[in-house]
Amino acid sequence: MTTLVIPLSDPQVDLDGIAARAIDCTRMIPGGDDAAVVVVSAVSRDEQAAPRQGYLDGVAGSIGERARSLVEYGDPAVVILDAAAEVEHPVIVMASHGRRGVERKVLGSVAGRVVTGARCPVVILPGVTVACPVRLRHVLIPIDSLEKAGDLVEAVIELLGPQRDIAPTLHLLDIADPTPPRPAIVHGEAFESSHEVPAHALRRVAENAARDGLSATWEVRTS
Repeated sequence: MTTLVIPLSDPQVDLDGIAARAIDCTRMIPGGDDAAVVVVSAVSRDEQAAPRQGYLDGVAGSIGERARSLVEYGDPAVVILDAAAEVEHPVIVMASHGRRGVERKVLGSVAGRVVTGARCPVVILPGVTVACPVRLRHVLIPIDSLEKAGDLVEAVIELLGPQRDIAPTLHLLDIADPTPPRPAIVHGEAFESSHEVPAHALRRVAENAARDGLSATWEVRTS
């Protein structure tokens, strides 16, 4: 069973409830309505853990018996990653607060550090009010390395689960080095005539996804 790990912030600081919005968006993850949930929060050494624990207990109680709370002292990114490492089939679902400037340089991006350090799928939600879809309809997969494209798609397939009838469409996007210059956007089969990038690699990955019962398209753009 999937376990959703949802980091929550101090409600006295996160006045807009940005972190808590992740809970409302878990329904878009296949199996999210039935998944086990761990709501987790990190507190600093000069904070009292009891108020945060009470807040998380209330959140977990609102979700139901499938949820539990966890409050730990320490660095937020480390606490989140440790929580994910302790459960089976974790998926981290968190909101990015979108810090900028000096605050970002001093505090760093917790979301960025979680993405870098995680060994499981991580869903990052924008730090603004958004209407979360009932389910995913399209998944954009940026390809940084053609050699790893198949691994990325396999990770997405694992996250989506076995329900292929409601699975979203996958779109593979490769940003190619424009040397020599070529049209800014070339779609699908039309790109093959250029022979400038190994488009066959993306097509092969898309065909493999189709064999797994998924709809997949691909595209190559120049930077």
